[in-house]
This record gives sequence, structure tokens and C-alpha cells, in this order.
Amino acid sequence: MTRAFSAIPQGHFAEAWRLHPFSFLFYGAALASLVVPFLPIDWKRHTRFVGFTLLTLALAMFAFGIARWIGWWPWP
Repeated sequence: MTRAFSAIPQGHFAEAWRLHPFSFLFYGAALASLVVPFLPIDWKRHTRFVGFTLLTLALAMFAFGIARWIGWWPWP
């Protein structure tokens, strides 16, 4: 994922996708984490949504790991 992270700001999007498709999601989350502290939103009221989102992400990444393990998504 480190190589995918470094490929995104250089504009090598296809290479980043080939290396790790979740890198775009985490890159966006990293950029959003710079802005979120300045937003006037009470995040404690949205804990169910955040928890569901994190659970879905964990399951998707687990499925991606299994797909790589059995050979459906080749290693770079």
C-alpha cells in the first residue's frame, strides 16, 4: 500500500489501483482527517454510522486479502 500511496499524488492512478485498490479510500481518508477537526460536527452522535462503515471496510479488506490469497487478484 505504500507504493500505491506514493503513486496517487504522482498521477499514476492505474498503477496505484493495480498495487492496492483500497489505497484511494485511505488516501481520501488521510486528506479528510486534515479537514474534519475544523468541521462543526458532533461525531459522537454518528457513532453507529462510523462503526458500520468501519465494519464494512474491515470485511471488504478481509475479502480482498482472501481474493489475493487464492489468486483472484494477482500480487504486484
